[in-house]
Amino acid sequence: MEMLKKNMLSLIFAVVALGGLGIGAYAYSQGATIAEEMQPAISLGRELNTVAGNMANETWIQERVKQREEEIADEREKRSEAEKRQRYSSFDEKVAPDGTRQRVERKPLMEDVLPDCVKMEPRIEFRNAYNAAFPELEKRLRAGRLPDALAYAKNRESFAVERQIREDLRSNAWSITMQTGRDDAAEPQQLDRAQTVLGDPDAQFALKEARSMWIYLDRDAIGQYRFESERDPPKMWEIWQAQMSLWIQQDLVTAVARVNEEREAELRKAGKTDDIWVANMPIKRLAKLSVAGLLGGEGGGGGGSNNPDDGFQFPNFTGKDNDDKIFVVLLALEVVMEQESMPKLMAALSDVNFITPVRVTYRAVRPDWQQRDYIYGEKPVVNVAIDMEAYYLHSVFDQWIPEAAITELRAKIGTTGEKLEKMKQKQRGRMRTRP
Repeated sequence: MEMLKKNMLSLIFAVVALGGLGIGAYAYSQGATIAEEMQPAISLGRELNTVAGNMANETWIQERVKQREEEIADEREKRSEAEKRQRYSSFDEKVAPDGTRQRVERKPLMEDVLPDCVKMEPRIEFRNAYNAAFPELEKRLRAGRLPDALAYAKNRESFAVERQIREDLRSNAWSITMQTGRDDAAEPQQLDRAQTVLGDPDAQFALKEARSMWIYLDRDAIGQYRFESERDPPKMWEIWQAQMSLWIQQDLVTAVARVNEEREAELRKAGKTDDIWVANMPIKRLAKLSVAGLLGGEGGGGGGSNNPDDGFQFPNFTGKDNDDKIFVVLLALEVVMEQESMPKLMAALSDVNFITPVRVTYRAVRPDWQQRDYIYGEKPVVNVAIDMEAYYLHSVFDQWIPEAAITELRAKIGTTGEKLEKMKQKQRGRMRTRP
């Protein structure tokens, strides 16, 4: 049965992936320009008009030309929709009271800086704007940190949290069923969370902190771009890399946030506002959000995030690579979440941009009935690692790409792995994580 569940989830991932994560960009990249598409129809009409003059042939010709024009119009509409999807920012979307989304056009942090700016002051202002915008990622997630050892120690000294515990804790507690015997025939025992918390100051403190957040954010989960100098004006390729990596991070953060925001809306509608915290959210913890440093510029570095432990997955089954229509960015995401909500995360990723998962692995997270550190709630949770490709349209982003980066973003990433290894070495010295 467990194997069936695992295969079923894999099938769901495959269906979702093939159903639209990267298909729009793929179709776009396979098409020619509208002018090129029109030539066969025009040539067909001219050729047939020279060899056929009767009414029947002329009618047939006009029907063929009309059919081709309709196909071209349909292709033009698809391309327009593909471009529209990337011209707007999912992170900055406004949600109306009736639930409809109001699109907001994608814009750089500073106008008139990209793709080239000779003045020094706007470049410095961009760096300041970037440093101010980066913390908004954490705010969108309603994230919090796991208390460290020092925080626990201070809490034990003051006993402040222990004094604040009231009987209302019992009404918000839960019980976790676990096998306590040495064999499968043993009767499961109900372990009372409330009794555990009441007798453990550390558990009290962990619960208090958890109730103030929707998701745990690991301290090295999202990397902040590191400019070569914090005093001198940044180079144009640095500005581009910082801006593009921020856009990508915003897309991924939006996907994660939307899954939890959907649950928040359900709880609020049911009148369970006290349950709106991490234990009852689908995605409990963001462990890593990685963007490969292949955004063009000096050395190809500057992806804006930390690398996954086992590297990025490239090449892979999609066969996609940089060309004159798209550039490919390799991504990796690792979260702890409810197993049943995994398909929702995959769908959310497909909704924010042209993203294709190329590998999905997950493992069960053993429940800790004390939950003195991470509080994940009652439902079964898994650690999920998703390797992905994202496709970005040159027709949308070239207006912001400096000359120092555009050539590289049109060149193949390659299959030898040398470019990826060079990126990793470059990125190790250029990236920092938030404290």
